Amino acid sequence: MKLTPLLTLILPLCFATPLQAANSDHLKQLLETNVCKNCDLRDADLRGANLSGAKLSEANLIGADLTEANLARADLTFANLSTANLRGANLAFAFLQEANLRLTNLSEVDATQANFSRASLNNSDLRNATLVEANFHRSDLSSTKLDNANLDRAKLMNSNLRSANLARANLNSTQLNNANLSHANLNSATLNNANLSYATLIRAVLFNAQLIQTNLGGANLRESFLSGANLEGANLRGVNLTNSVLRGTNLFGANLSHAIMRGANLFAAQLSNADITGTNLDQTILCQAKLPDDTISEQGCRQQGEIPLQ
Repeated sequence: MKLTPLLTLILPLCFATPLQAANSDHLKQLLETNVCKNCDLRDADLRGANLSGAKLSEANLIGADLTEANLARADLTFANLSTANLRGANLAFAFLQEANLRLTNLSEVDATQANFSRASLNNSDLRNATLVEANFHRSDLSSTKLDNANLDRAKLMNSNLRSANLARANLNSTQLNNANLSHANLNSATLNNANLSYATLIRAVLFNAQLIQTNLGGANLRESFLSGANLEGANLRGVNLTNSVLRGTNLFGANLSHAIMRGANLFAAQLSNADITGTNLDQTILCQAKLPDDTISEQGCRQQGEIPLQ
């Protein structure tokens, strides 16, 4: 059948997907009452809006523009904020439990003591965010951008940070026990006094990271990269460092008892005063490493072609 020119123009319109837009009545209700639970606010323009303490649980805020909005202490539990823009927003003390924040722009937000427990934040942007004492317990932060974020004393127990970018992030005294940090980028991050016990850090990048007095007991660091890292006084009891690279790493006074070190590269590492009780170092590269008794090892120098430091 040959279509007329008019039908050719009309048919695509008939089958086109309707455009998503905020419900005008719901938007008015929010701005007038600060309460809009389960509302349709898709693509709403709320830039700079004062929504402090707003009741927005289960609201649909997909694609909404909340740039620099004030959402301090707001209730956003179960809300859908996927692809929304919250750059520079105030989320201090906000409630975001089980919220959908996938692909959301949260860069430069202040989310001090906000509750993100069980929230979905995978592939979101949290660069330069202030997340001091924020709660991310059991949250999905996989492939999330967290470079330069301040996560001081944050709670990330059992969270998924697989392939997350945490370069230069502040994770001091952060709780990361049982977290998944496989393939994560922690280059130059600070994790002093953090709890990473039983965390999974397979193939994680920790070049020049600060891990002073950090608890890594029972953690899986297989094939991880720790060159230049500072692990002075750290707890590495029972850690798995199989085939990991620790060239030039500072392990002064660290507890490495019962660690699994097969195939690890400790070239020029500092092991003075370290506890290696029950740890087999026979299959490790220790060329130019300073051992617990302060002697310099030559183990692995020739076999691996290592060049001694001058």
